[in-house]
Formats: sequence, structure tokens, C-alpha cells
Amino acid sequence: MALDVQSIVARVKDSPAEHAREKLSQMESLTNAVLPAKPNSILIVTPIVPLAIRLAFLQIRGANADSIKASLGVIESVIPPNSQPENFVSEIRRALVDDADWQTLWSDGCRAIQTHEFVRGCVLCIGGLSKAPTAQSLYMQVSMARNFEGFFKPLRSLYRDIVSPFFLAYWERTITESTGLFRTAEAYTQRQLQEADGTPEGTRRLLAAMRFCFGNSAAEGRDGMA
Repeated sequence: MALDVQSIVARVKDSPAEHAREKLSQMESLTNAVLPAKPNSILIVTPIVPLAIRLAFLQIRGANADSIKASLGVIESVIPPNSQPENFVSEIRRALVDDADWQTLWSDGCRAIQTHEFVRGCVLCIGGLSKAPTAQSLYMQVSMARNFEGFFKPLRSLYRDIVSPFFLAYWERTITESTGLFRTAEAYTQRQLQEADGTPEGTRRLLAAMRFCFGNSAAEGRDGMA
């Protein structure tokens, strides 16, 4: 299953719409292979949620709204809206493209996870932590990293290629763009990125290191959560 998911993600990543049509039949067969006819939410986390994570990663790396929309259009050309589990394309659009409040996204996502809508919940939480102020995002990332570690435990290569790079990209951008945000020296803070080695354990170490570099700001971020 992991290879199929990675193939779909690669096509979304590399295909602004002019390349989409020639790949459509291939993507269709791949999608049919990973989506059960009557999906249970937890069973479709690993085929679907990596798409949202990858798009969030590309957004962090500079992809604009039009690029994200084009990628969502590619997905919808493969999986029509009436066949999408938990309306995941619409929820990705809400999470990453629309002008949605980060607290609302996070609260709605947490409620969805509590009611076992795991795909919708993960997508909205990804949007929430992507848009939140950094201190709050750190707390949210710790929470989601635990969820992702469980969801992707049998799929280490998928975690290495899709999940771990998202967390690393977030902190690479934050350290580069933020001045005076951390209590530690920039060179020291930069070195902590080496903790992200593509494993769930490495993600935990990265987030713990960022928490240390933040100092009191991390606790304040947690206290500010709804």
C-alpha cells in the first residue's frame, strides 16, 4: 500500500494540471487499489492523510494558493466529490487555502477525531497547526505527532518520506524567518534540526528540542489553547 500512496502523492506534487490528464488512468488504478469500497475512517488515514500532509509541506516550501488548488483539482479528477471519504478534498481546501481561523480548524479537527472521523480530523488539525502562532503550533504538533506515529507505525517508509519532512520543513522555515523568537542562539537552534532523522523518534526529539529552545513560550502556547 505504501508504494501506491507514494505514487499518488508524487503525481500530485509534480503535476500542475497540464500533466494531470496523461497520468489520470494510472492514478485511477492506484486510487482504486488503496481505497476500500466502504471505508472505515481509520483504514483510510494512510491513503488519504499523506496527501494533505504533502500539500501542507509544499505550502511551507512556498507553494501558493493557486498551486494548491491545482493539485486539489488533480485529486478531484481522480476521486469525484461524491466518492471522497469524509469530503477530504473540501476539507483540505478549507484547511490550507481558505481564510479559516486556526483555532476553529483545530477545535473542529479534535472533535472529528473524537467522533472517529479520523481523516477529516487529521486534515483540519494539519490546517490548524500550519496557521497557528508558533508557540501554539508547537503544542499542537506534539499532539499530532503522537497520532501520526500510531497511524503510520506499520508504514515506516511513508512516515520517513511524507510525515517527517513536514515537521522538519515547518521548523526550518520558522528558524529562518523568525528573529528573537527562540531563547537559544540561532546556530544552536539550527543544529537541533538534525534530530529529524525520518523516524517517529526523531520527530519527538525535534519537537522536544524546539520546546527547549522556546523556553517559557512553549508553556504559554499550551496555556493559550482552547
